Amino acid sequence: MALNSSPQTRDFTCFILHDTDLIPRDNRNLYRCHQQPRHFVTSRSNGTWEEKLPYSSFIGGVLGLRNDHMNQSNGCSNYYYGLGFEDDDLEIRLRNKRLLVVRYPGQIGAYYSLAHEKQTDNPRRDELRRSMWKRLEKEGLNSLQYELLDAKEKELYTWLLVKPPPPPASFYNITPPS
Repeated sequence: MALNSSPQTRDFTCFILHDTDLIPRDNRNLYRCHQQPRHFVTSRSNGTWEEKLPYSSFIGGVLGLRNDHMNQSNGCSNYYYGLGFEDDDLEIRLRNKRLLVVRYPGQIGAYYSLAHEKQTDNPRRDELRRSMWKRLEKEGLNSLQYELLDAKEKELYTWLLVKPPPPPASFYNITPPS
């Protein structure tokens, strides 16, 4: 399903994918979309520790994508339940379409990281990472299914509450499409 064909998303121009445990520290960090996808995070800290990006292609935390970026890349994979490589999968999808991610400089992208319980690792994450390139065109927005539970128009954004399907009972025993 392409975003342009969905009644609840067809008029959206910008998507901000945001981890709920991050709060920006600099008011120059403007949440808007640009010509290229934008990764908003340059570092994060909780007051005790500070962490820079783990590697140069990392796009986890907060990412801004235009509608056409989402459609060109086929969006996010639907195979990731739990923690592990979902951001890397999206970065490969973007790079495959020559959509290079840009960043704000230095301190503008600094975030506070709120304390939270660690998510459960996806036991299939290594297998999914190995199969990323095979799934780019076959699985993503074009195979997305969800139930829209609620939608609220806010002054600066639209809030959507959706319910994705649960992973199939055999999810951890299946092979991704080849």
